[in-house]
Amino acid sequence: MKESIMRQVYLACLSLLIFFPIVLSAQENVLVYGEAFSNSAVLKKDLENKNFKVQYITAAGLSDITVDQGRLLLMGGDTPCPPESRQAISKYLAKGGNVMMVGPALFDYTPKPIRPVPVVDFSSSKNYKILKPLRKPRLGSMEKPVIQVVDVPSSKDKGLSFSTKERGMADTYVQFAVAQHASSTKSVLTFNAKGNHYMDLLALEIKDKDKNRWLTFVPLSLEWKEYTVSLADFLPEGWKSEGTMYPLLEPAQVDSLAIGANLATVWKEKPMAFGIANVALCENATGIYTPTSALNALRLPFLENGITVPQWIVDPFFQSQPEGSTETLVSPQDSPFAAVSPVTVKDKVLLADALVEFPGSMSGTDTKKSYDYRLDREKRAIPLLVTNGGNVVARFDIHAGGKYRHAAVAAFGLQPETMLAHADLRRTLTDAIDFILRTPRVLKTTVNTTTQKADEEIVPKFKILLQNPTSQTVKGKLTLAIEGLSQKKVDVTISPRETLDRIVQFGEVPADFSFKKFDWKIELTTPLGNDRVQETVDVERAMLEAFIHLVETQKKYPDGRYSNHYFGDAYGVRAMFAYLDFLDRNPEHLAKNTDLWKKISPADIRESAIRFCDMLVERQLPDGALPMGYSEHAHGYNVADGGQMVLALSQLSRYVKDEQKRKTYMNVVYRFMDWAETYYIDKAKSDSLKTSEPDAYKKGQAKEGLYGLGRSGKRRRETGPSWVLSDILGAQVYVAYVDKNDRQQMYREIAERNVRFYANAQYSAAGYYQAEALFWSYLTTQDKSIRKVIAANLKNSFLPPLYKGKLNDMYDLGSRSTLRALPLLYYQQFIANTASNRAVLLKYIWSFGSDDSMSSMHNLAQSFPKPVHGESLAAAKYAALSALWAMELLEPGSTLYPGVN
Repeated sequence: MKESIMRQVYLACLSLLIFFPIVLSAQENVLVYGEAFSNSAVLKKDLENKNFKVQYITAAGLSDITVDQGRLLLMGGDTPCPPESRQAISKYLAKGGNVMMVGPALFDYTPKPIRPVPVVDFSSSKNYKILKPLRKPRLGSMEKPVIQVVDVPSSKDKGLSFSTKERGMADTYVQFAVAQHASSTKSVLTFNAKGNHYMDLLALEIKDKDKNRWLTFVPLSLEWKEYTVSLADFLPEGWKSEGTMYPLLEPAQVDSLAIGANLATVWKEKPMAFGIANVALCENATGIYTPTSALNALRLPFLENGITVPQWIVDPFFQSQPEGSTETLVSPQDSPFAAVSPVTVKDKVLLADALVEFPGSMSGTDTKKSYDYRLDREKRAIPLLVTNGGNVVARFDIHAGGKYRHAAVAAFGLQPETMLAHADLRRTLTDAIDFILRTPRVLKTTVNTTTQKADEEIVPKFKILLQNPTSQTVKGKLTLAIEGLSQKKVDVTISPRETLDRIVQFGEVPADFSFKKFDWKIELTTPLGNDRVQETVDVERAMLEAFIHLVETQKKYPDGRYSNHYFGDAYGVRAMFAYLDFLDRNPEHLAKNTDLWKKISPADIRESAIRFCDMLVERQLPDGALPMGYSEHAHGYNVADGGQMVLALSQLSRYVKDEQKRKTYMNVVYRFMDWAETYYIDKAKSDSLKTSEPDAYKKGQAKEGLYGLGRSGKRRRETGPSWVLSDILGAQVYVAYVDKNDRQQMYREIAERNVRFYANAQYSAAGYYQAEALFWSYLTTQDKSIRKVIAANLKNSFLPPLYKGKLNDMYDLGSRSTLRALPLLYYQQFIANTASNRAVLLKYIWSFGSDDSMSSMHNLAQSFPKPVHGESLAAAKYAALSALWAMELLEPGSTLYPGVN
């Protein structure tokens, strides 16, 4: 007995000796900057109790900080740190360091203007010049602006306004001399300005006494407002080095200033207006002359002007909102740390959900990879402290991509003294440090499918990025559990301070899988600690997020559009009408997602959808053509775009309870159908086009049975690709088979002719709209042979691309590809419910509804509140198109015509 006890003691001691280094880990330095933290004995003790060694960093030391000194920098302060330290901190993060920042003033170099000196009197044209620089290549169809001297609210001085009535103006600036007022102490520019919905970015250009040009930009509000700009935010023309400090403009060298419209940065097709007044040079009360965080939001405007903004301007508090009311802070739900006892605080900032950059405006950039910054946004965001209202006050982001890949950046929107005064807040701080430096974790989850080989079924495949921040190899278990699928567990071994991509592959998705709503959870279990990511994917919730986004974006424009592509907007409107009808029959759904229903109401959705439809009624031309939201300055009217708009009006008409309004919408449809038919290419026209349009004829775009593209200015474009027909087929079969009208026989002959031609032509259905067109044909034709041909085409050309296992394919073509989920749902319902299709659906649904992804609907809405072009337009399209297939998933048949099956 005694020997047995001694043996157990021996083994216990041996195990302690073996695991002692692992349990305690190597003592690491925590670098501490800031007076309050450096003078805090209690913080030092808290860190030492966690087995960290505290090393204090001075202001001078901050500017040459390296990872060799320590892998985590804890900063606290109520004043800005040395501005030159930002480059060092940026390099520190890029090379594996982590930063925790307490105090929103740490990187706030916003100038505080004092002693303003007015530099121009706009009441006399002798004091300024109007410049209209020529842009290469020249822009056509621009309107000459009306320039007027105007009164300015709450000011005795006069301002200058520029406006057009129908189209955008060419590049137009007001320029005036400021050399007589310039000095080395006057480093701040102030002015009053206003814009409109389309002219929402003001360009400022300085010429110095050596004739060098310096540029910056200022986003504009719709009302007069005072703006403050540091001269340090003017970048030299042609600057390309994003990693180094650009030469600062010498305030004493300023010669002239030009303010106006830069057509490379704003949407130029609609009426523009802006005003400028009260321009002054000022001194800066802060005494700091350095680039500010405002440049972080202006990457694209500078890019369009051949200038690269610096990428080293670190500031996680940028765009946060100061909040002075007394509120209680608590731990967020599912916090990885021990709960914080409620703490009442007053001065704080509410952290921005995401960096909102000024959107790009160059047409076509929504599909260009060079304008896709999705990877820069990939990160795992972990809230640490929230208000009772759910606003985030503290959070850390672990970057999965971009320049700070694998680094953690934490921000606490509280003053250091507040953090030090509360034991629970200090514990949150030290727990977060411990997690960042010592806890192996899940960094990113990517959903995909396997690639089909032969005729085997494809299955869900997940790539999970794991991170080991410690100095020792870690072995553990990775578990991925998805409700409705068999749980998967895999062994993992992660090398010291490395990441590991682990593939987890599931079996077939069962036919009864709950696509509408399901829970998922990832757990990483190791001897050094555990990490968990869990979430509920709720399609109806994600659809509501899409509606909120669309309703808010519509407010950014004056005419009822959601974006500059009406054809994409129309899909979202279809979803809105269908969902409102669903809510009328299922009012209990208003009791779900109550946090989102605080942001929007069914009345808001209805008003928004009707506003869009009424806009189409008001803006349709007498001949039936419909505007597209783009090319309006050139009087462009496309058959294809209009076809998708009238498809929306046709399909949503089933939900319009006001019969007069329904008839009004259908009148738009019929008038457009008649206009579109004038572009039909019959044999005689095809023969004629062979001579008049030989190049298009050779490309197959003048073939009998196709349609021309539409109108551009006064020119009719009589030829067109096959997809023009696919875009109008849906509306054609509606007026032929569903809606009752006195010309139905004529429309039926047109539809039967076009369905037969399109089906037998066997055009590929790989695009996002062709498959939908084939389904409208499939579901309305009575010809069984045509149905058989369509089903075969869908199987052979629509499905195979979806089975290739392409990552993030739903975001292809400026997010148009997300619409592929809609005909996929139709395929499941009307042709074959296969495991492969279910795997693809899971991928699309997960990407749309999982907030773990930075490209989910929730996260895209936060990053792109106003669609213009580039990713902002792709986000609006993703919302509109995804909302429609989400509605079809929520209630099968709701996106189709009544009685169609």
